[in-house]
Amino acid sequence: DKSQKAVDDTKKNLEWLKENFQLSKFNYQLYATDIRTLSHSVKNNTVGAIVTEPYLGRPLHGKETKEVLQKEARELGDLYTNAFRSFHKALKPGGRAVFVIPSFQASHDWIDVPCVEAIKNIGFAPMPFLGNHLSLRYHRPGQFVGRNIWRFVRS
Repeated sequence: DKSQKAVDDTKKNLEWLKENFQLSKFNYQLYATDIRTLSHSVKNNTVGAIVTEPYLGRPLHGKETKEVLQKEARELGDLYTNAFRSFHKALKPGGRAVFVIPSFQASHDWIDVPCVEAIKNIGFAPMPFLGNHLSLRYHRPGQFVGRNIWRFVRS
């Protein structure tokens, strides 16, 4: 994350996991960096896994038009595609990325961020969850953003 507070909060959460689940060999590194400059912090082909919830877009109020939400989705799709270009450099072959891709609720429809095909073209394959589900959607009532949790493996 490029927010140091978010990185600090993540560190607290990871330390809690390590202590409460006896994960003595649980090794990780956290970076406060923009994804576009990840290569300044991480050497190519050295990372086993990346787990992140990226920027999910501007806060929504539920009154946005479908066109506004589609524009937001396209912009995020470009950002995420660039993120996966950086991930492809950093991850070892066979390395994994767990990544949240939002969907926006427009009336009774969901608008998905168009990036999965581009991520595949970069050299990643989705890893299904629980049978055939390629992603898991987390959404609370009254919210306008759903979080789709994806797992990808680098070829």
